[in-house]
Amino acid sequence: MDVLEDAGAIVIPFDFEDANIDAIHLWNPGVPPLIFTNFNRTMDRIRFTLCHELGHIIMHRKPPSEDVDIEEQADRFSSEFLMPRNEISHSLGGITLPKLAALKPYWKVSMNALLKRAVDLNKITERQSRYLWTQMGKSGYRTREPIELDLPFEKPSMLEEILQVHHSELKYSYKDLSNVTSLTESEFQNIYSIGKPRIRLIK
Repeated sequence: MDVLEDAGAIVIPFDFEDANIDAIHLWNPGVPPLIFTNFNRTMDRIRFTLCHELGHIIMHRKPPSEDVDIEEQADRFSSEFLMPRNEISHSLGGITLPKLAALKPYWKVSMNALLKRAVDLNKITERQSRYLWTQMGKSGYRTREPIELDLPFEKPSMLEEILQVHHSELKYSYKDLSNVTSLTESEFQNIYSIGKPRIRLIK
């Protein structure tokens, strides 16, 4: 989160309601990249998603050729960004479920992402891979990893700081800000309550 915001991106918590969406990004000329992110996910998934969107921002400014899978490219980018080959390779030998659980707090990615990385880097055989994916499924870890392994929450701060500056220092009223964002005043305060947390954490 800090790396993205320090580089100028703005991470915006967004309620996609019933749509199964992790994030989308917008980058128009003259403004910073905006990454609208579903914070009703676990933190390991959010981190991977943010790097996935970063991959799109960097690599896919122009429409790719039809034979290019941009989602796969963005996933590969995210994996390398969070788990660099040269740094993680030595940790992926002799993979077991307990070892995946032990690696998760260090690399701050999901057990699923670590196992996928081991597969992609050919650190385990196909037979070992099938066995471990089966074990992950039987344990229920393909859909929800152990709560005790959840990563610490990372809160975006850039958007709130921008709104605070405009409201407190530049003296924009809620009405002014709602006009700028093409929202009603009540909609603006509901979505962008300045100084009030709008992110629902996973329990």
